Amino acid sequence: MDSISLAGSNVKIIRSGSNKISGLTWLSNQTIVSSSDLEPNIFIVNIAGTFLRQDWNLLWMTESNESTNQQHGEKIKVDESGKFYFKIHVQGISSTERLIAIGPKGQTEIESINIVINPVAMVAVKSRWLFNAGVNVSSIQYRESFMGSSYVFTEKALTAKGAVTFLLKPGCLDLSASFYATAVPLSMSLSEVTARFLGVNARVGYVTPFVSEPWRLSFMFGWYYTTMFVSPSVLGFRNMAGPQVFPVIRRAFSNGRSLLFYAKVSPVGASGLAFESFTNREVAGGSSYTWSIWNKRTMSATLDVSSLKLDVPRLDQLKVDSTSISLGLAVGW
Repeated sequence: MDSISLAGSNVKIIRSGSNKISGLTWLSNQTIVSSSDLEPNIFIVNIAGTFLRQDWNLLWMTESNESTNQQHGEKIKVDESGKFYFKIHVQGISSTERLIAIGPKGQTEIESINIVINPVAMVAVKSRWLFNAGVNVSSIQYRESFMGSSYVFTEKALTAKGAVTFLLKPGCLDLSASFYATAVPLSMSLSEVTARFLGVNARVGYVTPFVSEPWRLSFMFGWYYTTMFVSPSVLGFRNMAGPQVFPVIRRAFSNGRSLLFYAKVSPVGASGLAFESFTNREVAGGSSYTWSIWNKRTMSATLDVSSLKLDVPRLDQLKVDSTSISLGLAVGW
C-alpha cells in the first residue's frame, strides 16, 4: 500500500491493493481541498497528476451497476505533457475512488485509491455558519369568516426571506432559524386593504445515517410562529404558533448542483402558546434547485406552496383558509 500526502498534508491519497495503473503519478503541490458551497460535510478535492502512456485514456469511475456488470466513467482530460486535473466531492474525511486506464486495443488497468482529508484541515476549511437570503413573488388567496362577516382577499407581493444555520455536528446535527415577510404588496383585490404576512421558524435538524450520498434525508423539528399585519384592521389572524415537523430530501449532482424537496406540517394555535386541534394547521411543501455561482456562493431557484387553515371557537368563531404559491431566487454563502 502506497500513500502520498498532498496540499500541505491536508489530503492523503492511499493507493491500496496490488493493482496499479502504470505511468500514473500524483502532483502533491497542485492538489487542493476546499469546502463545498452546498453541503456542510462535503469537501471538493481538485486532484492533479500525470499519466504518461501514449494513446491510452484515463477514466474516473463515477458509478456502476453490479447486476449488469456495467460501469460508467468520466474521461479525464490529459494534456500533451501528460498532466491532468479532475474534481471529486468527498463526504466526511475519506472516500474510495476507482480509476481505469483503457489502451488503444481495449486493454484495461484498474486502480482503487482512498482519499483521506486531515480532520484539522476540515476545521480550517469549513465554516459552521451558513446563510441564505432571497426574494419571492407570491400569489396569496385569503378567505376568512369572523363574527358573521366573510372576506375573500387576494394579493400578489414580493416576499423577503432569510435563514441562518449553525452546524452543531457537521453532517449530523444543526440548528437553524428562518423567516419570511411580505416586503412589497404589488396588487390587492381590495384596494383599500393592505395585508402583510410574517412567519418565523426555529428548528433542530438531524441527518439520517442510513441514506448515503448523493442522496440525503434530513428531519427537522422545531417551532413555528406566524401573524398578519393588516391596514385597516378589518381582517386577519394574530400570533398563531405551534410545533413543526420538516422532512427534507436532497439529491446532489456534479459541479456543485443539487435538487431539494421539503414538506412541513405545523399544528398552530392562538396566542402563540397552544394549538387546539389538527384542524388548525399549516401544511407546506416545495423544492429548490441550487448551483454554484462565484466566490463560494450559490444561487437557488425556489418553489413554495402552503395552506393555512384555522377554526378557533374561542376567537369568536374565527375561520381562515389561506393558500399561497411563491417563486423566487435566493443566494447562499
